[in-house]
Amino acid sequence: MLVNAEELAVLENLPGCAGVKVFMGSSFGNLLADDDEVLKCILSHGKRRMRRMAVHAEDEGRFLKERRNIVESSADVREHHVWRDVESALMATRRIVQMAEKTGRRLHILHVSTAEEMAYLATHKRSVTVEVTPHHLTMQAPECYERLGSLASNESSGTGIASPGRPLESSQRWRGRRY
Repeated sequence: MLVNAEELAVLENLPGCAGVKVFMGSSFGNLLADDDEVLKCILSHGKRRMRRMAVHAEDEGRFLKERRNIVESSADVREHHVWRDVESALMATRRIVQMAEKTGRRLHILHVSTAEEMAYLATHKRSVTVEVTPHHLTMQAPECYERLGSLASNESSGTGIASPGRPLESSQRWRGRRY
């Protein structure tokens, strides 16, 4: 796999570069970085290693092996939170945090959408910060998909946030904002 991780020391110091963002899930075309060796390489390179690396954490392997059939068998957008399930988010978040601890790289986990991730990340405050989008705090599946269709996932709305609305967890994420 071709990756520019070894060039991070140069790339992240270019004018206008705000930092490094990694997509562990294939939501955004060919920007996927899900291989452990590639992730370790990205985590361990760059002059700004003490700055936080932003990560969109989804377990691509789980999706391809275990969840893809749900998508292919149903064209129903209300299933979005089923095929992008809690376990896929939590598995990827745990994996990247554990790798980052070994390299000393600090992280910023993007679009946290599960109470389970918040509980796990609360134990890693020294090295990990989080972001939760407003729609994850205010919309609950399946009602949000029934009312808004694919706009509930924001994939088709142009915001670039593909994480699903989740059932009955918004209040847990609100409490987690103080983590």
